[in-house]
Amino acid sequence: MGVEQFFGIFRQIKELDLPKTEILPPFEGVYASFYADSFQRFEGDIGWYLEHMREGRQEVLDLGCGSGRTAIPFACAGHGVTGVDLSKDMLHRGRSKIRSIHPKIDPNITLIEGDARTLDLERTFDYTVIGGLTIPLLLATEERRLVLATARRHLHPGGVLLFDYLPTIPGERPSESHFIIPTGAPGMRGFMLLGCRRNPDENYQVTNLYTELVSSLGQTRRFLSNTACTVLDANELGAELTGLGFEIMDSEDIYMDDETASAAGTQNWPMRLVACRVLS
Repeated sequence: MGVEQFFGIFRQIKELDLPKTEILPPFEGVYASFYADSFQRFEGDIGWYLEHMREGRQEVLDLGCGSGRTAIPFACAGHGVTGVDLSKDMLHRGRSKIRSIHPKIDPNITLIEGDARTLDLERTFDYTVIGGLTIPLLLATEERRLVLATARRHLHPGGVLLFDYLPTIPGERPSESHFIIPTGAPGMRGFMLLGCRRNPDENYQVTNLYTELVSSLGQTRRFLSNTACTVLDANELGAELTGLGFEIMDSEDIYMDDETASAAGTQNWPMRLVACRVLS
């Protein structure tokens, strides 16, 4: 998918090549804190996932667990959780959170660094969860299939996959939006400019971020980052799931609160939650 990384004013800022400007991966450095803090308050999907888990302790694999936003509530509910993520920064935040805020659940949860496309833990689970818009962040169809295959490989017979994605919206037109968000870091304050461009005709949306942080001495640091997501057709995704041996049991569209939606660049677009079981 040929998606433009930076668009409009963000491309112009990048071309200025200003001093002390870093281009960061979307979930590292200052943006690890931003995403972790912004999404931490959103719980609309967590309750739905928990409602679709059986009573009693279940073994849960959380792929793309980030800083533990879903993994920690699963562990608090008494489930055994293994969380996997590629981002060292997000995992560090998750481990710190477990130690400082939820020390009693420590035996119930393990966070490990790993690639969900190739992961093989040589064990199976009752549930696999792929939340936090992980599926939409996989732009290539083959990458998405690899992650879904990983989920299937790690499930017991009759196990359940729970995940979210961004569905296509009938009649939607291309759109672009921008937000300014006050932000800061230890000894610094500043702002973040966030922009989202969504093109339903080509099934993608791109989120750009530009941040300026100024110290008390007037020193300025600048950061640029971008993420791209696929917007998926339900019938095509359903066919992929069937081909991997899944059967959809339930789905529901939910909406993020305004603050979280701004951080995700999703505006008022729905996020679809899906539960599907492994066919015997």
